[in-house]
Amino acid sequence: MKNIRGVQFIVLLLSLSLILSPIMSCTSEEPIKKDQPIDLNKEKEDKQSDNKKTPEKKNKKTEDKKSEDKKTQGDKKSQTDKKNEEGKAEDKKTSEEKDDNTEETKDKTDKNKVDDKSDDKSNDKTSEQEKKEKEERERKEREEKERERKEREEKERERKEKEDNEKKEKQRKEEEEKARKEQEEKERKQGEEKERKEKERKNKNEKDDLLPPDDEVGTIDIIDDGNNEDEGQNTGIETGQKNKLDDGKLDKEEQRKKEEAERKRKEEAEKKRKEEAEKKRKEEEEKRKKEEDKKDKTDKERREQEEKERKEKERKEREEKERKERERKEKERKEREEKERKERERKEKERKEREEKERKERERKEKERKEREEKERKERERREREEAERRRREEEEKRRREEANRGFNVADIKTPRNGGDLAIAMKFTGQKCPPCGQVAGIWDAAPRQYSNLIVVNLHPYTTYSPTNWPCYSSQAASYANSFGVNGIPAVYANGKGYTVASNNPGGLSTYMNRSPKMSSVVRYKLNGNNVTVRVKTDNKRGYNYQSVKAVFWVIEDGVVGYQTNYGANYTHNHLFRGAPLGLWGESYQLGSTQDFSFSLPYNIRNKRNVQIVYMLMDSSYRVLHVTKFSI
Repeated sequence: MKNIRGVQFIVLLLSLSLILSPIMSCTSEEPIKKDQPIDLNKEKEDKQSDNKKTPEKKNKKTEDKKSEDKKTQGDKKSQTDKKNEEGKAEDKKTSEEKDDNTEETKDKTDKNKVDDKSDDKSNDKTSEQEKKEKEERERKEREEKERERKEREEKERERKEKEDNEKKEKQRKEEEEKARKEQEEKERKQGEEKERKEKERKNKNEKDDLLPPDDEVGTIDIIDDGNNEDEGQNTGIETGQKNKLDDGKLDKEEQRKKEEAERKRKEEAEKKRKEEAEKKRKEEEEKRKKEEDKKDKTDKERREQEEKERKEKERKEREEKERKERERKEKERKEREEKERKERERKEKERKEREEKERKERERKEKERKEREEKERKERERREREEAERRRREEEEKRRREEANRGFNVADIKTPRNGGDLAIAMKFTGQKCPPCGQVAGIWDAAPRQYSNLIVVNLHPYTTYSPTNWPCYSSQAASYANSFGVNGIPAVYANGKGYTVASNNPGGLSTYMNRSPKMSSVVRYKLNGNNVTVRVKTDNKRGYNYQSVKAVFWVIEDGVVGYQTNYGANYTHNHLFRGAPLGLWGESYQLGSTQDFSFSLPYNIRNKRNVQIVYMLMDSSYRVLHVTKFSI
C-alpha cells in the first residue's frame, strides 16, 4: 500500500508538469495571435499520446520543457518558486531512478512517503505559524479598534462636558434673570410701600389742618350768675378768640402748601431716580448680552479650530498608521521567507530525529504496557482481597449487632415528613385555668394538623392542678421554674428561650420546616415497669456539639379528669408524667450506640397509653433533636 501511494504521488507530479509545459512553451516561444483559436482537442490528444510514451521519454521531455521554462521565467519567479522548482527536479530524478531499477523505486517510495509525512507536518507547522501570525494581526486590529473606541468615547465625553457647561451657563443666566426680576419686584414693592406711607402722612396732615394748634386755641368759660353786665364782657372775649383762630388757619394752609410742594419735588426726584436706575439696568443688560454674544462667538470659533486640529491630527495618525502597516507587512514578508528557508533546513533534521524518537517511543510504550498490565493485575488482586475482607467484617458486624440486639424491639419512632424536621411544643397549662381550657382543644388537634409536631402538656402549679388530681407533676414545676414561666398557658418551642402564642401551633413552623440535623435508630426492651432504650443518633450535618444530653420524657394519653370549659370528664392527652433520668438527662456521644435504663413513673394509669419522648439537648437547654415512640 505504501508503494502504491508513492507511485501515485510521482504520477501526479508528472501529470502536472505535462499540463504546465505547453502553456509555458506557448508564452515563451510562440505567443498566441489574437485571431488564432486554441485547439483544445489537439492539446488533449497530445497529452494522451505523451502519457502512452515510455517513462524515459516522459522524463526527458519534461526535463527539456522545465529547462526552457527556467530560462524564460527565471527573472520573473520569486525565490520561493525557484525552491519549488528545485524540489520538482529532485522528484524527477527519483522517478528516473525508479525506471532504471524497480527495487530501488520501492525504497525511494518508502522514503518519499516519509518525506511526505514530514512535509505534511512541516506544512502543519507553517499553518500553525500562519495561524499565530493571523492571530497576532487580529490582536493588533482589536487593539486598534479598542483605541479608536476609546478616542470616540473621549470625544463623546468632551462633547457631553461642553453640553453640560452650556447647560450650566444657561442655568446661571436664568438664575441671574430671576434674581434681577426679584430685585425689580422688591424695588417696586418698596416704592409702593413708600407711596402708601406718603399718602397716609398727607391724609394725616390734612386732618391736622382742620384743627387749630393747642397754643392758639383759647377756652371759653361762660358763667351764668344772673347778672346782665357780664354778658357783654363775655361776648367781647369770644370775638377776640375767633380772630386768632382765623390767623392760625391761614398759617396752617401756607404750611400745608409748602409741604405739598416739597412732596411733589420728592416724587419727581424719586421718579427721576427710578428712570435712571431703569436706564442703567438696561445698559447693563445690553452690555451683558453683547459679552455673551461675543463669548458664544469665541466659543464657536474655538470649537471650529479644535475640530480642525482634531481632523488634522486624525489624518496624520492615519497616514502614520498606514506607513507602519506597510513597513510591518514588508517586515513580515521577509521574516516569512527567512522562516521558510530555515524550516526547510530544519525539516530533514527533524525527520531523522522523529524517526529515532518514534522508535524509542514504541519501545517505551511496549514497556509501559507490560508494566501497566502487571500493575492492573496486582490492583485486581488487592481489590479482591479488600472486598473479601470487607464482606467478612460486615458479616461479623452483622452477627455482633444481632447478638447485641437480641431481646430488643425496634421502636416505631415518629419521623419527619415533607422534607422538614420534628419540633416539640412544651405547653405549661392547668386544669382549673380558664384561658388554658380555651386553647386545650386547639393543641389536642395540633398533632393531627401538623405531621412534624410533638405536643407535651405540663401541669406545674397546684393552684390550677391540685396534687390529688391526676395531672400535676413536681418535675413539671421544676421545668417551669428553670424556663422562667410567669403565667399559663405558656408554650415553649424546642426547649428554653423561644415562646409562641398559646393559641397558634403554626408558630413552630420555623422548626418544622427546616432540614433535619440528625437521625436516630431506637430499640427498647420492657420488663415490667423497667425500660431499657438503645439509641444511635447520627449527626447528619457534621455540627461540632461539645456537650449533648439525652433526655427522656414519659407521656400518657387518655387520662380522664376535670378541665375548665369542658367539665369533669375531659380526656387529657400528651400528659407529662415524668423525666425518669432527671430533668436534663445523661451525657451522650453522637454517632455511638448507647443504652439507657429507667423505671416508669408511679402515676402511670395505663401502660398501653404510654409513649416515650427522646430528646437531645445542648448546654443551653435547647432541643437539637426530638422523636417519640410507643412501648
